Amino acid sequence: MHLARLFDSSRRANGGYSLEALTNDPKIMSSNDELKMGKIAMKSIFGKRKLKKDGSEGKLITLAPVDVLQREERISWISYSALDSISTFKLFDNLKAKLELEAWTLDDFVRGTMYDFYEEYWRPFGVLLVQMESEGMLVDRSHLLEIEKLAITEKQIASDKFRKWASKYCPDAKYMNVGSDAQIRQLFFGDTLRRNDTNKCENDQNKCLSKPKSFKVPNTENVIEDGRKSPSKYRTIVLNKICEELQTDMYTDSGLPSVCGDALKVFAGKVSNNQNFLIDDASYQSDSDEEVNDDHDSTKETEMSRVLTHDKDTSNYGTAYKAFGEGKEGRAACQAIAALCDVCSIDSLISNFILPLQGNDISCVNGRVHCSLNINTETGRLSARRPNLQVSLLSLSLSPPLPLSMNPHMHVSVKEAKDTVSLWYKERKEVLHWQEERKKEAIKSKCVRTLLGRSRHFPSVETARNAQRRHIERAAINTPVQGSAADVAMCAMLEIDRNIRLKELGWKLLLQVHDEVILEGPTESAELAKSIVVECMSKPFYGTNFLKVALVVDAKCAQNWYAAK
Repeated sequence: MHLARLFDSSRRANGGYSLEALTNDPKIMSSNDELKMGKIAMKSIFGKRKLKKDGSEGKLITLAPVDVLQREERISWISYSALDSISTFKLFDNLKAKLELEAWTLDDFVRGTMYDFYEEYWRPFGVLLVQMESEGMLVDRSHLLEIEKLAITEKQIASDKFRKWASKYCPDAKYMNVGSDAQIRQLFFGDTLRRNDTNKCENDQNKCLSKPKSFKVPNTENVIEDGRKSPSKYRTIVLNKICEELQTDMYTDSGLPSVCGDALKVFAGKVSNNQNFLIDDASYQSDSDEEVNDDHDSTKETEMSRVLTHDKDTSNYGTAYKAFGEGKEGRAACQAIAALCDVCSIDSLISNFILPLQGNDISCVNGRVHCSLNINTETGRLSARRPNLQVSLLSLSLSPPLPLSMNPHMHVSVKEAKDTVSLWYKERKEVLHWQEERKKEAIKSKCVRTLLGRSRHFPSVETARNAQRRHIERAAINTPVQGSAADVAMCAMLEIDRNIRLKELGWKLLLQVHDEVILEGPTESAELAKSIVVECMSKPFYGTNFLKVALVVDAKCAQNWYAAK
């Protein structure tokens, strides 16, 4: 798979890097190979159509568990396994031959072939990744269980805050599912037309009127609907559009207004969910500078003071502030949507990290979780799965375009974002020049290269559609940056792994997250190990640094990853 990545880092369609796809690709496999057939999918050999109730075969194909196939389909299973082994061996031979024909250029000098690059860097790096997977990360599962309970409680509180606010405009919103994009979209935009459908709206205004919409939700209140004697498992609620002025610049691939986390942050602004006292009914009693009665306690006076202070400075509020009429209604809208943003964040935290790290379906021995580390990104960066341990606090990327990525994150309009980027480039013309050179290189050579000479190939720009051309141009800029950063990180890890003194002290690499590496070892030698690792990372190329800039390393020792941050 590593050889296939070096040969073509952008195989997205037609099976990607699966053994079946690679061994059946005529661009990779030799036409005179005695093995005329590549890997065959298990379902093609062992799949059986599921029977319908009447005994006839259905369309759904099922596959028995592997241990059953090994017993009941013994001869076929042996043949299938042998073909897998032969296919892998032949694939290696063909990919090696392909890479031996491709020059490995470093600093404008030919260093050998890309197979030589593989032997010098990616093969030992693959061995190192296996060692890191085997070591695993120590995880405090009992602590995660407590965090899970806390996260669920906080999610419920934030959900209730949003529902309570929304129900002021739409009574049935009290029972809505705040995790449903369809229901959130209905509240904010109604039964809206897709983007670029304004002509249809002008031609038929009746169809463009926002109409209430019905949704089925769990009947947690045990409501007995009309015509029924007992409560059903689900009940029907009706949601209507609650604001006519709320607008968005973000849309889904299908053209619907987006209600993803980034879109919601634009609506909410930079307000905190901690300010959600404004959503409570008591907070709507006054929004003027009227004198506070003497019998109000100091707490209420303090809260009122905070309310009035927020009136004077509305810079932290998002687009919902104006859309809901400013003042107390606008503030409450922003803070309610901020609570909804918290729901999204907590959901992501639970589903992506808290639950997977406790799952019994992942390898976990002696409290250590062993994830799978892979060089399976187009730029050569590592990814982690089963589970994903690459929790990153900051990730910089040039894709999507910088007008568009600034828009949701800095809560400014697209025009303001474009103006800011233009000013930035005006002071840094050499950056713009470098980017234009990379675009020209992608057009002329149909590829760009990283610091160590890995290439990323592109289709012909002349025949590309506008969207595809823009993607190629972004990738031409992104790959040399992120790909070169990945090269440096890999060399640093190999330098650490080669260090005999670190091994003697008992320190081992556990994980890499982009430009960050994590090691584990005895506390008594932590400071000495830190100084050695800093030396390795600052001079990652066999003890030297041939770059024009110094590699500055920020290192910390701690008992857990969070403390080390």
